[in-house]
Amino acid sequence: MMPVRSAFSRYIFFWALAILASCTFIVNLKNVKARHILLFGLSFLASYMAARNIPIFIFVAMPLASINLNEARLTGAILERKRGALCPGNFNMRVDIFLSLE
Repeated sequence: MMPVRSAFSRYIFFWALAILASCTFIVNLKNVKARHILLFGLSFLASYMAARNIPIFIFVAMPLASINLNEARLTGAILERKRGALCPGNFNMRVDIFLSLE
C-alpha cells in the first residue's frame, strides 16, 4: 500500500521527515554528495511504493540529514561554538528517545 493513497494523517511523520530531510540537502547545496542524494532518493522511492519500507527510509534519512547539517556553512558555526545542546546529532538522539517512549 502506498502511503499517498492512505489517509494523510496516518503517515504525517513520514512526510514531515521527508520534507525536512530534503530541506537539509538545500541548506548544504555546495557540499552535498551525489551518493547521499541517490541513497536518499532510492530509500524514499522504496518507502513511497510500500509502507513496509518506511523504517528503512527513516534509518537512512536521519543520518543523512545530520551529515548535511554538520557540513553546512549555516549550521557549522553552531558546532564551532561548542554548544552541544544544539548539535543536530543530539537532536536526532532526542527524537529517537521521544519516539521510543510512545
